[in-house]
Amino acid sequence: MVKPFNKEKYKEEYNYKKHFLEAVLVSSISDENSWIPTKKEYILSELINGTIDYIGGQAGKITYNNSRFTDDSDIFELNMHKYLMKNIRSHKNMELGLNIEKVLKNLCSSNSVTEHDVELYDFFREICPVQGPSIFSPSYETVLRVRKEILPSLSLQERANIQGIGYKMRQFMDQDMA
Repeated sequence: MVKPFNKEKYKEEYNYKKHFLEAVLVSSISDENSWIPTKKEYILSELINGTIDYIGGQAGKITYNNSRFTDDSDIFELNMHKYLMKNIRSHKNMELGLNIEKVLKNLCSSNSVTEHDVELYDFFREICPVQGPSIFSPSYETVLRVRKEILPSLSLQERANIQGIGYKMRQFMDQDMA
């Protein structure tokens, strides 16, 4: 039996994913550097490596820059997802919480081996006005909305995880922008 489509649940999950990504990106900027790369593969790499670093794993073993020169570069998204999942499983002592772990798994997983699109790319296209080898800074309105509405609406654990991941992403963003 096929479950009927639940429009409200879909909308709730969609909004949570978008708010998660906005909050992580806003948490990744600082007063000294408010720039974010616009290349979607960089954001995937930075989010996954920031998460792995946050939970105490071996972050930075796979990045978009170093994968472009290997034979596996054609399945970068799949490799990144496997890398994330391996580190989440082996670092269960750092609890991400079910919502954060679920959203990371969903945003970063590829639908098939041959597909180079992950859900994160769709959400990033909504947030970032220009895609490609450039940089952007979230609008003042987005930063305010994240800080005054989105983050306060989350549990303390979700907020700590998002801000911790965002903070850990900074070093990988700096490397990608260098």
